[in-house]
Amino acid sequence: MHNIELNNKQVLNVDNDSYVLRGDCDVVINVNDNINAKILLINSASNVTVNLGNYANVQFDTLVFESKKNKLVFNLSENAYLLLNYLSNLSSENDLEINLNGYKANALVKYLIVNKNNNSNFNAHINHNAKETTSDITNYGVSLGESRINFDTVGKINKGMAKSVCHQLTRGVINGDHASVLSRPILLIDEYDVKANHGTAIGRLSDRELYYLMSRGLTKEESYKLLLSGIANPIIESLWNDDVKEETHTNIYKEI
Repeated sequence: MHNIELNNKQVLNVDNDSYVLRGDCDVVINVNDNINAKILLINSASNVTVNLGNYANVQFDTLVFESKKNKLVFNLSENAYLLLNYLSNLSSENDLEINLNGYKANALVKYLIVNKNNNSNFNAHINHNAKETTSDITNYGVSLGESRINFDTVGKINKGMAKSVCHQLTRGVINGDHASVLSRPILLIDEYDVKANHGTAIGRLSDRELYYLMSRGLTKEESYKLLLSGIANPIIESLWNDDVKEETHTNIYKEI
């Protein structure tokens, strides 16, 4: 495993290994053909560009536990696969751009934002620029107190990109008279032979479920955390670096 401190504009060429990146600077990451890599970006305000070669397979985890503004750009070549996990518990501004440039490129994206009296904005653009490409993005927002979480997600399938698939889903949980989760999904489809859909479910946790758990001896806080664990834990457990899982769990749940 490589531990790299980012302190100036850098270009990284990665191989079949894992990388932990920290620091605030612009960085370009090149993943060559047929490379399997795992990358962890921690508390970075960088502009990050990741280029995936043909048949490259990358898990890219981003943790933001400081107030940050960053931009992530991913360019995928033929049969490249990206798994992106993004977790944050503070005010943040994040722009995501995914360009599926190669035949059968595939991107799976999961965002988890847990905010208490903070505001976060997430803007995603997924561009299907080749045939039989697939994107699947799921946004999870937990808004507490007076937080506002905004998800703007745009999926675009260009003309001629037949057999492509674009899925968008947002799930939001609010707890507070002034808390909100706002989802604005957009599908721009210029081809007939595709599959594209979006869905949104936002609301409060069930009072009946909370009452049931409290009747079994749990406090209201413990009950609330247990119910929300169904959203947060699967994403936390999917992080590839075991050393940060406990830290991530602590940072996420201290806001609940």
